[in-house]
Amino acid sequence: MLSALYVGRSLLHSSFATVITHPKYTHFYFPLKKLAASEKRVLETEVDYYKRLSVKHKKYYEHRVAKFLQTHPIVPRESIELTPQMRVLIASSSVSLTFGLKRYTYRSFNTILLYPNTYYSTITKEYHKGEFNPKNKVLVFSWEHFLEGKKNPTDNINLGLHEFAHALHFDMKLKSHPNSIQFRKHFLKLLLELRNPAKREKILATGYFREYAFKNKYEFLAVLVEHYFETPEVFKQHFPVFFEKLRKMLNQ
Repeated sequence: MLSALYVGRSLLHSSFATVITHPKYTHFYFPLKKLAASEKRVLETEVDYYKRLSVKHKKYYEHRVAKFLQTHPIVPRESIELTPQMRVLIASSSVSLTFGLKRYTYRSFNTILLYPNTYYSTITKEYHKGEFNPKNKVLVFSWEHFLEGKKNPTDNINLGLHEFAHALHFDMKLKSHPNSIQFRKHFLKLLLELRNPAKREKILATGYFREYAFKNKYEFLAVLVEHYFETPEVFKQHFPVFFEKLRKMLNQ
């Protein structure tokens, strides 16, 4: 969930460059960072996105995981023991989401807090499974519910992807970069599609997207991201326009 304390300015009011360009390259790293053997094993056995990559792109993916963990420390709470599996799976959710983007670390948060299960937020005065709070620059996960999102890869509920999508959405409003310009441009088109009453009714009638997606534009994007990664073929078949615009937003 996106913290209720933050009320963002509408993307409809964002300004766009008149000419859209793409970065000349997405992956260029020197030197390439490497993961420990135990961390790489997690990718090889538990991360389907990584398994599908070429040998060259696997090295880029590993570099991004290492850089992500260096940039955004994961802090365990309530005596949970942080393991290589936890660190790599959390990082891989973000790296998979942003693998088509040149910039893949975040300005909107610094630290990730990890609880063993549902936690009570002293800020919102509610219990949460996960939370993105740009005001305090933290991202928070319940490990139990993060794992639930990984165990069923086709239910379109993935806590890691959902919360990282909120953070990416926020970051893309802050940056002036070809990827962020493209992101905002196509998200605006998505919102305009949703404004069409006939199309909105059709979307609701299918029941493909859970009701929570229509709470606001932030949750709409986060839920779309879950569907894009978990059931891409179904998504593309039933909502090809949405699928293509999201693909362009993420440059996947």
